[in-house]
Amino acid sequence: MGICGRLTNLNQSASGRNRSALAEAFIHALYRVKEVEIIRAESHWRMDYQHIESHVLLVVTAGRGLLNWDGEKSKLWEERVHICRPGQVIGIQAGEGGLELTLVRFELFRSDEEAGGYSPFIWQEEQVVPVKPVPQFAITCEALGTHWQNESPYKSLQCEAAFLELMYITAQHIELETRLDSINALERTRRYIDAYYHTPITIDELARMAEISPKYYGDLFKKTYGIRVVDYLTAQRINRAKQLMVLSQSRLKDIAHIVGYQDEFYFSRKFKQEVGVSPSAYMKSRKRKIAVHHPHLTGHLLALHYLPYAAPLHPKWTGFYYEHYRRDIPVHLSAYRYSEDWQSNIDKIREVRPDVILSMDTLNPGEKEKLEQAGPVLYIPNQQLDWREQLKLVANYLEVSGEADSWLTKYDRRVQSLKDMLHERMGEDTFLIISLHKSGMYSCGTRSMGEVFYGDLAMKPSFSMDLCAVHTEIKPEQLIDINPDHILVNICQEPETLDNWRNLQTTPFWRDLKAVRHNRVHSIPSDPWREYSAMAHARILDETERLFLRE
Repeated sequence: MGICGRLTNLNQSASGRNRSALAEAFIHALYRVKEVEIIRAESHWRMDYQHIESHVLLVVTAGRGLLNWDGEKSKLWEERVHICRPGQVIGIQAGEGGLELTLVRFELFRSDEEAGGYSPFIWQEEQVVPVKPVPQFAITCEALGTHWQNESPYKSLQCEAAFLELMYITAQHIELETRLDSINALERTRRYIDAYYHTPITIDELARMAEISPKYYGDLFKKTYGIRVVDYLTAQRINRAKQLMVLSQSRLKDIAHIVGYQDEFYFSRKFKQEVGVSPSAYMKSRKRKIAVHHPHLTGHLLALHYLPYAAPLHPKWTGFYYEHYRRDIPVHLSAYRYSEDWQSNIDKIREVRPDVILSMDTLNPGEKEKLEQAGPVLYIPNQQLDWREQLKLVANYLEVSGEADSWLTKYDRRVQSLKDMLHERMGEDTFLIISLHKSGMYSCGTRSMGEVFYGDLAMKPSFSMDLCAVHTEIKPEQLIDINPDHILVNICQEPETLDNWRNLQTTPFWRDLKAVRHNRVHSIPSDPWREYSAMAHARILDETERLFLRE
């Protein structure tokens, strides 16, 4: 259902010479609502990364959270309205006190004289709109959600009125000159840090540039960017140092000076504190130019304290690696439909001239031939070896078998500790992991889910062992007989799957399941649960602890 409307007759409080360009943009657009979702989430709830196909309006009505968009982060709170654009990748995480959020998917249109009507366009103004918090936001958002869910014959008109009211309130309460001046000045100082991180920079100096007090500047920076000024400056310096270690032959002392540290030993301490390894260990791991051809192999390499020179990266498909390592990996290969983009990926690898290429053994003959022309290739058996054997194979090839043994020892120790705590807390509770894709429902959707959760952690399955096989399709009605104490559900973040998930939750047999009645349905993200690597499995342990021991 599409709902269209135009925002007009904005009153004097947000008009005239004081009205911002943002308010003007709100007024002259034509809107069509595609979907409304009211999210009431407890602490640390997460919405998995989604590749959005329409505009998304996010309005926080209570609590706080974090918005991840294209690898960047923004704080979610009641003083901001976020507008995300088609084509972006977004994910949401609730804060400590939970999060109440209205999410509206909508399209924008503007007058097109040549076409004699309206044509779609993409929002080009600021992504974050600062607003004055007013009670009407929560009231209007609640009304919009209620109208969207009801089956009244007047639903279309009611939703149209509520959405236009929401946009009206947003435009009317956009914070004007004083607030926007502070934000703009703050952004100028952030760009100054980006350009002059290598020079002595103080908060007093930055505050003078922003024409506000040092204390207010520090508080506003943390509130706006979610990080302290000093930590942001340190991150810029360390990131540049890592680039120099990879791309130059400079000595450690010289690199320290280049990025703004006069004391080499202080730089080394800060580097290890930020990165987790010493500068010398980091530089050693970068001497060998390694190209990773398959996304999952990045997780094996990182467990051995090696960083790839080239690897598939994408804010959704390899979100963890993109967020934490994109500045450390000089060459980014395609991770979005990488099996279809293999030719361009191999072309990039050839330009790198790597010492070794890591790939799975699942390539087609043409792809394999081209890859071997780009450099020496180590093929990792996909089905014949489990993840531990794969890790040891990579380590043996790189002549660091001791690193693999050490990592696995620590992993097994962590497994035993976590398993003891889980079994003490969960007792004889039974578990079912399901994956939803399109119209299909699958038990134990990946090897990782089965081997780590049911295998390493020995969590008790709620079904016969024949359903333990990876990617076994099950019918929704079978859930009645399985009836687990807990359900872990992994949902593909695309429209058809999301529609089917919403429909499933409305069925009587779903609502009558024990796990549903006791509020024990747990959403698990694709990253890391669908990745088969050492690093991903360590993160699955963290995810399991978060789900069941941090309540």
